[in-house]
Amino acid sequence: MGKDGRLAQRGTEYMESASTSEPLVVGTPAATGPALAPISAILLLAWSHFLLDGTSTFLPGVLPAVLTQLQIPLRLVGVVMASLLVGQALQPCFGWFADKLGGRAFILCGVGGSALGGALIGWVPGYWSLAGALLMVGLSGAMFHPQALASVRVLPVQRTGLCMSTFLLGGQLGQAIWPLLASLVVVGRGLHWLPLLSLPAFLSLPFLAPRLPHLPRHPDRSRRVIWRGRRLALATLVAYVGLESGVQYSLVTFLPILWVRRGGSLVGGASLITVILFAGVAGNIVGGHLSDHIGRRPIMVLSGAMAASCLALLLLFPGPLMWLLLAGIGMALISSNPAQILVGQDLLPENRSIGSGFAMGFSNAMGALLMVGLGYLAAYSSIFAVLWLDVFLCTAAALTPFLLPASALGLRPAPELTPA
Repeated sequence: MGKDGRLAQRGTEYMESASTSEPLVVGTPAATGPALAPISAILLLAWSHFLLDGTSTFLPGVLPAVLTQLQIPLRLVGVVMASLLVGQALQPCFGWFADKLGGRAFILCGVGGSALGGALIGWVPGYWSLAGALLMVGLSGAMFHPQALASVRVLPVQRTGLCMSTFLLGGQLGQAIWPLLASLVVVGRGLHWLPLLSLPAFLSLPFLAPRLPHLPRHPDRSRRVIWRGRRLALATLVAYVGLESGVQYSLVTFLPILWVRRGGSLVGGASLITVILFAGVAGNIVGGHLSDHIGRRPIMVLSGAMAASCLALLLLFPGPLMWLLLAGIGMALISSNPAQILVGQDLLPENRSIGSGFAMGFSNAMGALLMVGLGYLAAYSSIFAVLWLDVFLCTAAALTPFLLPASALGLRPAPELTPA
């Protein structure tokens, strides 16, 4: 089948999975003139992802300063990070509502709520108020991602893997740049100046509001989500993403703390995060490209195996190669992101917002829960014990894709859906 045939087939699959004939609207013609081209829509979605993930994930870059100012012990570091990330477990719920309501409101509310919560981090007076601000940030991210991911998937494009990686690229650039920016702001002006980082999001919202893709409403679906026969595959996907995300969270949390405790600067510690996540940008692009050519399973397996190898080498041979190995870890961990989201969407083709929510949100929340135990392990053993455990977790993640069905890996068409 040629490219045009595959494109037409994907469009047919999406329309058959919905109970409405209302098409996707890219932009709002009444407000913006001609509808935006798909590439422009993808770039706007990537920019909104950049803003959301930037304002919601800069905390690790300034975490040593926050711990000192609020006098939070090391054993509670995992709880702090879990407060930021566990709200992502609600992504499937927000995906269900997003599918019912359509539109773009969840995307806009997610960007605005994340910016507001991030601005509050520098002003909270204690541990519980910090947890509240982080929960706001996490819930905003859970609101944003399912609707944004569904918007990417239904645009009329030919290469879904590359398209998805472009959207994810925006978020990964935000994750890489904002921690370093936040550390520079804190070192130069103090924690109270962190709201500066939220200004780009607030200024962009009026521009984004009329121009982002407008998903159709599905108030009454003729097909419900079919869970039977898919639970094991969903559990496997959740395990895979949860293990890899738990490793990523622990690295960006504990490496800066270890750096500062050994006499390094706050900016230097934040630069460790930047190296990992900037390399992840390249991993995302390569992974999205290769998933269209060699398949999703090989990418997912190589991701865990390469991350485990690079992290083990880093622990065994610290020194000048540290930065190169950190880049290898970041590239490996994030290279599987486009593939795992496509797997989640194809496991639940009747509602890709819910599938995206499981692949990116619920699974990441499971990884966040690992942080609670890792914080206590770091406090009562050592941060190095946490890092060696991460090697084992990456190895376990590399084995799980062999349990995924062929239909979710793009190796054969999904089973024919029947009306509920």
